Amino acid sequence: MDMLFRERNNMHIEKVCTDKIDKDMYALLINVCDKYILYLANKFPESCPDYGNVVCGPDLASYERTLKFQIPGLFYGYDGKVVYPSVDDYDQYALLDYVEYVGSNIKDVKEYEYHSFFQHYHLKLENTSQVFISFQNEINEVFKLTGLLYTLTDSKKVERITTADKQIDESKVIVQAIKEQGLKELINEAISFYKHPNPAIYRSAVEKLWDALERVKTYYVPSGMDKKHSVETLINSIANNQQHYFDLFTAEFKTLTEIGNNYRIRHHETDKYDINDDN
Repeated sequence: MDMLFRERNNMHIEKVCTDKIDKDMYALLINVCDKYILYLANKFPESCPDYGNVVCGPDLASYERTLKFQIPGLFYGYDGKVVYPSVDDYDQYALLDYVEYVGSNIKDVKEYEYHSFFQHYHLKLENTSQVFISFQNEINEVFKLTGLLYTLTDSKKVERITTADKQIDESKVIVQAIKEQGLKELINEAISFYKHPNPAIYRSAVEKLWDALERVKTYYVPSGMDKKHSVETLINSIANNQQHYFDLFTAEFKTLTEIGNNYRIRHHETDKYDINDDN
């Protein structure tokens, strides 16, 4: 989008950043998805009535029936089309599922012949997805325009934009260098949960981090040590045999263990403290 007057003249534009999708934002995102329905012809092909083996577009009836089962939280019009929500209480995450669904299933098509009677083009279906780049750019433009704290990634997933993104990016090299596969998987799962748009999901990130802590404590168990000696050996290793660092890391491990045991993270007994603030 071309820069407008205030942007060209470096005048500050106050924009509210939010993860709440209001109805206007909802409509903008649906409009983008509607533009790319043609590119679902590969998944839902409709045959030309004159030429049974020639695809002339997406089979909208089949597409809409499938979508109702795949994402029941969306709003559908009388004709089956995804529409703007008619009530104030709606599932905004269903809309993000829809964005991912369209992005994951669109493929390139080429129009090559116009049928004047049925007024449609015949399509050549490609096995490539270059069209996703355009879709991704338009969706992310809406996110940016409206201040929505989401992004559609190259992996075709919607992720939450967080204050820790820079730290996560800087840590990726370190995480990928972890040789213990189980530990690496837990940390990557924690990152994935933390970036998820739905707070009900990214709370699981905390649980995965504490699972990672418990796993790293047993790093030396396969070599014959019990858990206590494994922890001591691990701490001594990262402390480089310096007593003040050994004492520091021992205290930190103890504090983290107490948090994991006393709060509702890995344990869910009724005597555990609930964490009620998503932050």
